[in-house]
Amino acid sequence: MILTLKILQVSLFAVPVIVLIVLGLVILLRPVAVINRRWLMLTFLPLLVANLLATVMGDMQNGIDLLPDWHFWAIVAVDATLAVGIGIWLRGVALYGLPLATAESLCREALETQGHSVTTRVDEKRTLLTTVPQATILTVTIEGREEEFWLTLRGGEVMIRMDSRRGMSLLKQKVLPALRGHQMPYDFQAHAMGALYLVLAVMLLTFGWIYFFEPRLLFVE
Repeated sequence: MILTLKILQVSLFAVPVIVLIVLGLVILLRPVAVINRRWLMLTFLPLLVANLLATVMGDMQNGIDLLPDWHFWAIVAVDATLAVGIGIWLRGVALYGLPLATAESLCREALETQGHSVTTRVDEKRTLLTTVPQATILTVTIEGREEEFWLTLRGGEVMIRMDSRRGMSLLKQKVLPALRGHQMPYDFQAHAMGALYLVLAVMLLTFGWIYFFEPRLLFVE
């Protein structure tokens, strides 16, 4: 049982490494890369589960009954809270290779082509977890209801976020095809985040090697 949990832990540490490498290469190699930010949950959730498994393994090795262990349930509660918070924080998509003004224009054109009324303003945007001092907000009127798309720029990364599932559905069906199909000359500075993801993957891989394998090699020696 302990061996199975150890293998599962190694697998969980491998998932974020693979995801970061894939995302980094996609961002670096595509002239216009559109990334669903929820994919980044695969770099957090496996580590949370691995942390929980470490507690389970410790209790089993020390002969502690898992169910009455308040320490175990505290970790479960914290991990669940973090997972929900990360899921909310990672709503929306990230664009690489598109300037903010171009992304805004393409979003507006795609929505207006579908017959929707769109208004634009630059304003502060508040959410449950964040406050953006300056965001470009597109308000779309659909069947008498308003949906807001808000675009922000950070380090060459343009993020588009929505306030509802309906807004996300509209983004996926009407807007993302136009963004993906737009042709732009390649500019490395607009794709530098991909290099950062690759660096993070190497760092995480190094940490996994130190944590899982180096102590065992020293023991063998």
